[in-house]
Amino acid sequence: MNATKGRHRRSRMLSAGAVVALAAGGAGIYLASASDDARAAGSDPVVVSTTEALEKAFAEAGPGTTIQLRAGTYYPDKSLKSQANGTAKSRITVTAFGAEKAIVDGSKLPEGDWLVAIGGDYWTLSDLTFRKSAGHGVVVTSSTGGVFRNLTTHDNGASGFTLRGDDTNDNLIENLDSYNNYDPENHGQNADGLAVKFGSGSNNRVVGARLFNNADDGVDLWHWESPVRIERSWAYGNGVNRWKDPAFEGNGNGFKLGGGGPAADHVVTDCAAWQNTSNGFTENSNKGALKLQDNTAYANGASGYFFADSATHLTRNLALENDRAANIGSRATAEANSWNTGESKRGEVPAIRGTDDSAARGPRAADGSLPRTDFLDTGTTALGADMNASRGTEPSREAAEPSPVPTEGNQHQDQHQGSAEAPETTPPPTAATSEAPADVAGDDSTGSATQPLGGSGLAVTGSTLPVGMLAGAAAILLGMGTYLLRRRRGSRMPQG
Repeated sequence: MNATKGRHRRSRMLSAGAVVALAAGGAGIYLASASDDARAAGSDPVVVSTTEALEKAFAEAGPGTTIQLRAGTYYPDKSLKSQANGTAKSRITVTAFGAEKAIVDGSKLPEGDWLVAIGGDYWTLSDLTFRKSAGHGVVVTSSTGGVFRNLTTHDNGASGFTLRGDDTNDNLIENLDSYNNYDPENHGQNADGLAVKFGSGSNNRVVGARLFNNADDGVDLWHWESPVRIERSWAYGNGVNRWKDPAFEGNGNGFKLGGGGPAADHVVTDCAAWQNTSNGFTENSNKGALKLQDNTAYANGASGYFFADSATHLTRNLALENDRAANIGSRATAEANSWNTGESKRGEVPAIRGTDDSAARGPRAADGSLPRTDFLDTGTTALGADMNASRGTEPSREAAEPSPVPTEGNQHQDQHQGSAEAPETTPPPTAATSEAPADVAGDDSTGSATQPLGGSGLAVTGSTLPVGMLAGAAAILLGMGTYLLRRRRGSRMPQG
């Protein structure tokens, strides 16, 4: 065949580096191909099992690319970053392979580098853990249409997950667990579970998040100019000095809903905040017309609800056993809340089914949604968060233009807490020398991995195939060649 002719040659024919392995007794075929395959829209998934393969696939991803991570721990020594755009019909997807558990560990990154930095549109990240970066865990900047589902971010040196930048639109963060994030350089002032900061954009939504045991706040919407919607999410245990920092300055709000000047009309529904060291829910100087409905604040170290200056509308919210009464200013309106029904503003009312939060802290449901629990549940639609999911939830939506990362040089004051957040510095991730991972599942001393038997997809790997796995490969290649040839000629494969 003339290699210079045939317009479908690149996308239909195997690359010169492709190999096929048939596992004895297994049903799966693994393809290891040249790097160009990672860019092909609509191509087979790129299945990776080594750090080097993950870094290459991430850097070369384009519209239609799907990267699947086999089980194990990956140790990149440079940020996984991309400015590539997918499209609404050809998303860029990075996910675990099947139900396998894949962890991306940032402990080998240079100081201050982010573990993941995405500046493109229509990305999906799902079913992965990002941990132990010396800087931010996952940062998404000026992105449209992102879907970030069933992720865990923990023990990072700044916020676990960050959404930022202007023109940030139509992003969905669903079923995020983000915890134990702490920034030692700033003594805990800037490490939030979820930060939506320094930017603007419409239709950004958070559903089903658990944001807990972070040095600063559970959720921080500092200097975000547009409404964000937060639904059925929990923030607890934030602001506790678990790191024994003698100069610790974490704020410890559950849901910090503003600050820095913008007036944004955020919406928070069916959420719960408990045992945070400061407020459960606070405007944090946001003077917008926020809406809080069907939320619960329990045993927080300051007010359950602090809305002294904004035009917030509060309805059917429960405040229970917080250290201070709800602080509701003259511009706010409040009706049918626990403090509007004759009880004290602290909401000292035995209207809940339980105070043991062990189930709330426990495993999520099989689909990644929050666990059902009687903790803080009122058993009624009339007051507080639906902790037992008995009212049902609105179905999540598949949502998904890059701009330079803004510098967080502002030193800003949390006027209600009496403490300032240290200015966050945002150096761009720097390149570093590649190093093979030490403990990716199945890795040998050379940094290549033995592919697990079974499954299917396109695997970028440097492994050498065992001789025994080549049995039957000729027959497979012949069948594939016949299929590809007929596709090239425009014919249809015969049925049966």
